[in-house]
Amino acid sequence: MSFQTWQETLITNAGVSGTAITNSTTQASIIPPASKLLLPANYFQIGRQLKIVAQGQISNVVTTPGTLLFQVLFGATAVFNSGVASIPLNIVAKTNVTWWLEILMECRSIGASTSATMESYAVFTSESVFNSAVATANAAFIPASAPAAGSGFDSTASQLMDLQAKFSVSTATTSMQLFTYKVESLN
Repeated sequence: MSFQTWQETLITNAGVSGTAITNSTTQASIIPPASKLLLPANYFQIGRQLKIVAQGQISNVVTTPGTLLFQVLFGATAVFNSGVASIPLNIVAKTNVTWWLEILMECRSIGASTSATMESYAVFTSESVFNSAVATANAAFIPASAPAAGSGFDSTASQLMDLQAKFSVSTATTSMQLFTYKVESLN
Protein backbone atom coordinates (compact mmCIF):
# COMPACT_ATOMS: atom_id res chain seq x y z
CA MET A 1 0.00 0.00 0.00
CA SER A 2 1.29 3.45 -0.89
CA PHE A 3 2.04 6.09 1.75
CA GLN A 4 0.46 8.71 -0.55
CA THR A 5 3.39 11.11 -0.07
CA TRP A 6 5.66 13.08 -2.37
CA GLN A 7 9.20 14.42 -2.45
CA GLU A 8 9.73 18.16 -2.37
CA THR A 9 12.77 20.40 -2.67
CA LEU A 10 12.54 22.75 0.32
CA ILE A 11 15.49 25.05 -0.49
CA THR A 12 18.53 25.44 -2.74
CA ASN A 13 21.35 27.95 -2.75
CA ALA A 14 20.16 29.29 -6.13
CA GLY A 15 23.62 29.45 -7.70
CA VAL A 16 25.27 31.38 -4.85
CA SER A 17 28.39 29.70 -3.45
CA GLY A 18 29.02 29.52 0.27
CA THR A 19 31.85 31.34 2.04
CA ALA A 20 35.12 29.38 1.81
CA ILE A 21 36.59 27.96 5.01
CA THR A 22 40.34 28.49 4.74
CA ASN A 23 43.23 28.04 7.20
CA SER A 24 40.87 27.63 10.15
CA THR A 25 39.80 25.13 12.80
CA THR A 26 36.69 27.14 13.68
CA GLN A 27 33.34 25.56 12.87
CA ALA A 28 31.48 27.70 10.36
CA SER A 29 28.46 27.65 8.08
CA ILE A 30 29.27 26.55 4.55
CA ILE A 31 25.95 27.59 3.01
CA PRO A 32 25.00 31.13 2.01
CA PRO A 33 22.91 32.93 4.68
CA ALA A 34 19.86 33.09 2.40
CA SER A 35 19.99 29.29 1.98
CA LYS A 36 19.38 28.51 5.63
CA LEU A 37 16.06 26.71 5.80
CA LEU A 38 13.45 27.80 8.34
CA LEU A 39 11.38 24.77 9.33
CA PRO A 40 8.01 25.74 10.84
CA ALA A 41 6.86 24.70 14.31
CA ASN A 42 5.42 21.17 14.39
CA TYR A 43 6.88 20.37 10.94
CA PHE A 44 8.19 17.00 12.09
CA GLN A 45 6.36 13.76 12.61
CA ILE A 46 7.99 10.46 13.51
CA GLY A 47 9.43 8.96 10.33
CA ARG A 48 9.69 12.24 8.37
CA GLN A 49 12.92 12.25 6.35
CA LEU A 50 15.07 15.12 5.11
CA LYS A 51 17.86 14.68 2.59
CA ILE A 52 20.69 17.20 2.29
CA VAL A 53 22.82 17.09 -0.86
CA ALA A 54 25.80 19.41 -1.18
CA GLN A 55 28.82 19.71 -3.49
CA GLY A 56 31.87 21.92 -3.73
CA GLN A 57 35.65 21.96 -3.79
CA ILE A 58 38.22 21.05 -1.14
CA SER A 59 41.99 21.29 -0.71
CA ASN A 60 44.18 19.55 1.86
CA VAL A 61 47.89 19.48 2.68
CA VAL A 62 50.23 16.51 2.34
CA THR A 63 51.67 16.47 5.88
CA THR A 64 49.23 16.06 8.79
CA PRO A 65 46.07 16.88 6.80
CA GLY A 66 43.87 16.17 9.82
CA THR A 67 40.15 15.49 9.65
CA LEU A 68 36.93 17.14 8.52
CA LEU A 69 33.75 17.38 10.59
CA PHE A 70 30.22 18.22 9.45
CA GLN A 71 27.25 19.27 11.57
CA VAL A 72 23.61 20.03 10.81
CA LEU A 73 22.22 22.49 13.30
CA PHE A 74 18.63 23.32 14.18
CA GLY A 75 19.22 26.70 15.79
CA ALA A 76 22.22 26.10 18.09
CA THR A 77 21.57 22.34 18.48
CA ALA A 78 23.67 19.83 16.49
CA VAL A 79 21.06 17.32 15.34
CA PHE A 80 23.73 15.65 13.15
CA ASN A 81 27.39 15.55 14.09
CA SER A 82 30.02 13.53 12.23
CA GLY A 83 32.36 14.12 15.21
CA VAL A 84 32.89 10.56 16.36
CA ALA A 85 33.46 9.60 12.73
CA SER A 86 35.35 12.71 11.61
CA ILE A 87 36.49 12.18 8.06
CA PRO A 88 40.25 11.51 7.78
CA LEU A 89 41.76 13.55 4.97
CA ASN A 90 44.18 12.26 2.35
CA ILE A 91 47.93 12.31 3.09
CA VAL A 92 48.41 13.21 -0.57
CA ALA A 93 48.00 16.94 -1.22
CA LYS A 94 44.79 17.84 -3.08
CA THR A 95 43.96 21.20 -4.60
CA ASN A 96 40.40 22.21 -5.42
CA VAL A 97 39.06 18.69 -5.94
CA THR A 98 35.34 17.99 -5.97
CA TRP A 99 33.45 16.83 -2.87
CA TRP A 100 29.93 15.43 -2.61
CA LEU A 101 28.00 15.11 0.65
CA GLU A 102 24.64 13.42 1.22
CA ILE A 103 22.97 13.33 4.63
CA LEU A 104 19.75 11.43 5.26
CA MET A 105 17.98 12.44 8.47
CA GLU A 106 14.92 10.72 9.93
CA CYS A 107 12.79 12.02 12.78
CA ARG A 108 12.79 9.44 15.58
CA SER A 109 10.86 11.35 18.24
CA ILE A 110 8.96 14.65 18.57
CA GLY A 111 8.13 17.01 21.40
CA ALA A 112 9.04 20.14 23.34
CA SER A 113 12.34 21.15 24.95
CA THR A 114 14.88 18.49 23.89
CA SER A 115 12.43 15.64 23.25
CA ALA A 116 12.67 15.55 19.45
CA THR A 117 15.54 13.66 17.80
CA MET A 118 16.85 12.89 14.33
CA GLU A 119 18.83 9.79 13.35
CA SER A 120 21.23 10.50 10.50
CA TYR A 121 23.39 8.72 7.96
CA ALA A 122 25.87 10.41 5.63
CA VAL A 123 28.31 9.76 2.81
CA PHE A 124 31.17 12.14 1.97
CA THR A 125 32.92 11.41 -1.33
CA SER A 126 36.09 13.12 -2.57
CA GLU A 127 39.72 12.63 -3.61
CA SER A 128 40.45 14.34 -0.28
CA VAL A 129 39.19 11.28 1.63
CA PHE A 130 42.07 9.25 3.09
CA ASN A 131 43.66 6.69 0.71
CA SER A 132 42.06 8.07 -2.47
CA ALA A 133 44.28 7.64 -5.52
CA VAL A 134 44.76 10.39 -8.09
CA ALA A 135 41.51 11.01 -10.00
CA THR A 136 39.71 8.51 -7.74
CA ALA A 137 37.28 9.51 -5.04
CA ASN A 138 36.81 7.42 -1.91
CA ALA A 139 33.70 7.56 0.24
CA ALA A 140 33.54 8.02 3.99
CA PHE A 141 30.41 6.58 5.60
CA ILE A 142 29.07 8.32 8.70
CA PRO A 143 28.67 6.87 11.20
CA ALA A 144 31.10 4.00 10.65
CA SER A 145 29.38 2.03 13.42
CA ALA A 146 25.78 1.75 14.57
CA PRO A 147 23.83 5.02 14.16
CA ALA A 148 22.51 6.99 17.09
CA ALA A 149 20.08 9.88 17.38
CA GLY A 150 21.59 13.38 17.48
CA SER A 151 21.08 15.95 20.20
CA GLY A 152 17.48 16.64 21.17
CA PHE A 153 15.62 19.71 19.90
CA ASP A 154 12.18 21.28 20.28
CA SER A 155 9.98 20.18 17.37
CA THR A 156 7.13 22.37 18.64
CA ALA A 157 9.19 25.49 17.77
CA SER A 158 10.41 26.71 14.38
CA GLN A 159 14.00 25.68 13.61
CA LEU A 160 16.58 27.45 11.42
CA MET A 161 18.62 24.73 9.71
CA ASP A 162 22.32 25.23 8.94
CA LEU A 163 25.09 23.02 7.51
CA GLN A 164 28.49 23.65 9.07
CA ALA A 165 32.01 22.24 8.68
CA LYS A 166 35.33 22.37 10.50
CA PHE A 167 38.89 21.17 9.90
CA SER A 168 40.99 19.73 12.74
CA VAL A 169 44.15 21.46 11.53
CA SER A 170 44.83 24.99 10.35
CA THR A 171 47.13 25.28 7.34
CA ALA A 172 47.30 27.87 4.60
CA THR A 173 46.25 25.49 1.82
CA THR A 174 43.49 23.65 3.69
CA SER A 175 40.15 24.95 2.46
CA MET A 176 36.68 24.02 1.31
CA GLN A 177 33.80 25.81 -0.35
CA LEU A 178 30.23 24.82 -1.11
CA PHE A 179 29.05 25.42 -4.68
CA THR A 180 25.61 23.82 -4.69
CA TYR A 181 23.20 22.65 -2.01
CA LYS A 182 19.61 21.52 -1.56
CA VAL A 183 17.35 20.11 1.12
CA GLU A 184 14.58 17.72 0.15
CA SER A 185 11.63 16.40 2.12
CA LEU A 186 11.28 12.73 1.20
CA ASN A 187 7.82 12.19 2.69
